[in-house]
Amino acid sequence: MVRAIIFDMDGTLLNAVKLHFKAWEKVGDEIGKKVSWKTFLKAVGETDIYCSKKFFPGKDPYKMREKKIRYYLKLLNKHGKLFPGVKRMLQKYHGTYEIMIASSEYDYVIDKVTEAFGLQEYVDYRIGKEDVTKHKPNPEIYNKCLKILKMKPDECVVVEDSLFGIEAAKRAGIKCIAVAQTHPKAKLKKAGADSVITKIRELKIKKEL
Repeated sequence: MVRAIIFDMDGTLLNAVKLHFKAWEKVGDEIGKKVSWKTFLKAVGETDIYCSKKFFPGKDPYKMREKKIRYYLKLLNKHGKLFPGVKRMLQKYHGTYEIMIASSEYDYVIDKVTEAFGLQEYVDYRIGKEDVTKHKPNPEIYNKCLKILKMKPDECVVVEDSLFGIEAAKRAGIKCIAVAQTHPKAKLKKAGADSVITKIRELKIKKEL
């Protein structure tokens, strides 16, 4: 029986994938290195350090990350928005299920987003990149979610948009519903998603999956 829903944030609840891309693009412009959308998509769901090394080999990944974060936060403040129906969906499921956010973002960014959009009262737990040592597609983040929730894998469902996120959920033994807001449905199915929906507002959770 499902008792908890674990949501990825960027690309799933928050319409921020293109903002991350624009931030990396600005870093690239600053150092004279182009970042393509195709290359970026292959790294969605991974950490900024991973992306720094992939996009700008030979450059200090920590310096590249700091530049990217500065650009991203400016873009988030100006253009950040939830996908349509997110707040209503969380209102619908909160109370019936435990709601958790498991993101590759920093904890303070998760808190900033939930506060800015009035989601705090609908999110029971959150876990970010500082809380794990290994990142998606490693299952550590979802294994930690299970410990925090004190639940078994079959008592939870993960909602993800990224290929790495799907792999992490499946390796933790948790069923995964993928949202085709970043990648096409075919790629999400191939990555191992148990089911795929087009938009987050279409999410339907049943006690028995």
